Amino acid sequence: MAIITLWNPERRQSGQTMSAIAISTYLAIESNSKVLLLSTECNDKMLESAFDLKGISKSLIASIVKDNKINLDSGVDGLATISYSNKLTPKIIRDYTKVVFKNRLELIYAPTNTERTEYEKILSSYKDILNCANQYYDYVIVDFNKGFHPPYTETVLNMSDVIIINLQQRISKINEFANLKKREKILNNKKNMLLINKYDPISKYNKKNLSRYLGKKDNIYVLPYNTLFMEASEEGNVAELFLRIRKIKEDDKNGNFFSEIGKTVDGIKFKLQELRMTK
Repeated sequence: MAIITLWNPERRQSGQTMSAIAISTYLAIESNSKVLLLSTECNDKMLESAFDLKGISKSLIASIVKDNKINLDSGVDGLATISYSNKLTPKIIRDYTKVVFKNRLELIYAPTNTERTEYEKILSSYKDILNCANQYYDYVIVDFNKGFHPPYTETVLNMSDVIIINLQQRISKINEFANLKKREKILNNKKNMLLINKYDPISKYNKKNLSRYLGKKDNIYVLPYNTLFMEASEEGNVAELFLRIRKIKEDDKNGNFFSEIGKTVDGIKFKLQELRMTK
C-alpha cells in the first residue's frame, strides 16, 4: 500500500490534475488494484467533471462499475469533520467516496470551504485521512495543492512513498525548477519522479534533451497532450475512454498516450520497489 503524491512546487497550471486522473484510472484498470484518488485544491471541480457515470455506456463497463453514489457530506469536508473528533477509520473513508469502478477506483472530491481558517483546518486533517486511507487502498493518489503551504506541504510530502513533480515543457519553467531545486531540500528527495505534462515529442525540449539539460540520471516521464482525453475530462467520459483505447496499438497517437501512462505507472512501481529495498 502506497501514497503517491502529485505536486507542482510553483502555483501555476501544469496539467497536474489531469495526470493524477490518468494515472489513477490506468492503475485501476490495468493493475487490478484498489485505488483512491483524492483532490486537495479548494473548489477544484475537475474530478467531478471527469467522471460522470450517467454518461457511460452501461453495456461496456457493467462488469466493473458500481452505481454512482455519495454518502453524507461528500469529499474532504466531511472527512475532516470526523478527523477533528479523532473518530476517522479506514471503513469510514469509503462512506465519503464516489465509486467509479467497483473495488478498483474511488474518488474523494476537493474541499469546498473557502474560508481561510476552516480551509487550514482541513489541510491539517490530511495526515489522518491519508494514514487511514493507506490502510485500505493499494494506492492512494493525492492531487496536492500547488506551491508551498507550510507546514502542510512538508507533512504530506514526507509521508508520501513517491512524489511526482509536475513540470511544464517550457525552458523558462524548467530553469525556474532547476533554481528552486538548489534552495529546496524536498526537491532533491530520492522519492521524487519528474513528469512533463501536455508533452509534445517534436519539441526540442523533449525528454532526452531535458534529461541531459538537467543532468538527471533517472528517467523523466511524460504525459502527451491528447485531444480525446481533454474532451473526455470535460464530458465525464474518462472511464469509458480508457476502456476503449487500452487495446489500441502504440503506433497510434491514442495508443501512444495510453502507453506513456503505463510507463509512468511502471516507473512508480519500480521506484516503490527500489525504495523498499534500501530501507
